Amino acid sequence: MKPQFVCLLVFLTCGLPLASEPQQHAPTVGVCRADAALWYDRDAATDYLKAEALHKLDSVKNPTPVAKLPLTEVKARATELFDCGKVDDPYHQNYLEAADFYYIVMVDRYGAFIRRHQLMEGK
Repeated sequence: MKPQFVCLLVFLTCGLPLASEPQQHAPTVGVCRADAALWYDRDAATDYLKAEALHKLDSVKNPTPVAKLPLTEVKARATELFDCGKVDDPYHQNYLEAADFYYIVMVDRYGAFIRRHQLMEGK
């Protein structure tokens, strides 16, 4: 199986909301702007991406704060930021950029899990 297909399959399977989850309401503009300011900074995102590249190439631990977040928090942030783009149109692109970053973090985590458990090896 191709690695891209497996990563996409894992992302789509794990990223789908469960039917048993309670209905969530859209966040307010105030909550969106505050959370986006707290959670996303381009320089911090660049630091994460550089550290993650070193982690993948040289097995150097990624020491950034985002790398230390639990996957549930990463997913919650990505989801909220994506939803914020729907309720705060003037900042739509900013929220999508931030959500995309957290989706990249999720893909990194899923990829690390697949590599760590040797799920790409044909048997």
